Amino acid sequence: MTVEVMASFKIRANGKEIALHPGQRVKFNDTIAERLISEGRVRKVKMSPVKIYSRLFNEEIYVVADQEELETLASKGVKEVVYMAWEIPVLKGMDKEKLMAIHSVKKMFPGAGLA
Repeated sequence: MTVEVMASFKIRANGKEIALHPGQRVKFNDTIAERLISEGRVRKVKMSPVKIYSRLFNEEIYVVADQEELETLASKGVKEVVYMAWEIPVLKGMDKEKLMAIHSVKKMFPGAGLA
């Protein structure tokens, strides 16, 4: 989950202490993020779903921040393929055939994602 830091604090990650400051956006696993939200240290960042035209796929696609946004689009009957924001860097650099295969699966199974 992506969160915005509300007050300065330090956190230990991978054996290192990291200072976080107001306004920074950070991605944490949901358990840690929820704890930090309940402590008032961070707040959840909402990204409006972004609709873009993909020249590779020759169609419009959506990019969303989280599962909740994906489910909201699905409940509205959106037919375009939806990608989670975290999937984009994973897909970057893949060859065209792999990308097309992944897109075809996502098209056949709405809500499917990378594992």
